[in-house]
Amino acid sequence: MEKFSFWRWLILVAFSAACISNTVQIITFAAVATDVQRFYHVGPDLADSLTSCNMMVYVVFVFPAAFFLERFGLSVGVITATTLTCLGSWIRIFGGTSDGFHALLVGQIVESIANVVFMNAPAALSAAHFPQNERNLATSIAAMSNAVGSGIGLGVSPMLISSDASSSSSPPLPPPPLPLLG
Repeated sequence: MEKFSFWRWLILVAFSAACISNTVQIITFAAVATDVQRFYHVGPDLADSLTSCNMMVYVVFVFPAAFFLERFGLSVGVITATTLTCLGSWIRIFGGTSDGFHALLVGQIVESIANVVFMNAPAALSAAHFPQNERNLATSIAAMSNAVGSGIGLGVSPMLISSDASSSSSPPLPPPPLPLLG
């Protein structure tokens, strides 16, 4: 029987946390599309594009992401995806004003590219770090982190809407607490 390794489970937890963070950000606007329409003065199709762009990006980038993971390895792929998630979040900050919809959409697209890597990586992660008898469990945990992120994003985002979200003076979601941007 294989000896328990703390590090491989820590890698799995770190990967799952990064995947959950990415998915929460991608799905954030699905539950608040009406508020997005009112705040940004856009139609339902544009408001829904904040979430549906993820599916379109997946179709375009699924094979390049798989190639990237194969060519550069799992570590570089996950670090790149995490960096893209962070970059997309920063771009989304510029979408916090009523005329910032395009920046918000660009941030969503960048985060969606990262999501393609996160969706392709669970099997590679378990194959690289887990013995044969633990791979199914590790793959399941890594793959379920995407669904957990969706659940969190859909459940929490409506609670973050301010009461005056329909006015143009308040963004539909509060900006992150960054004192340098205030």
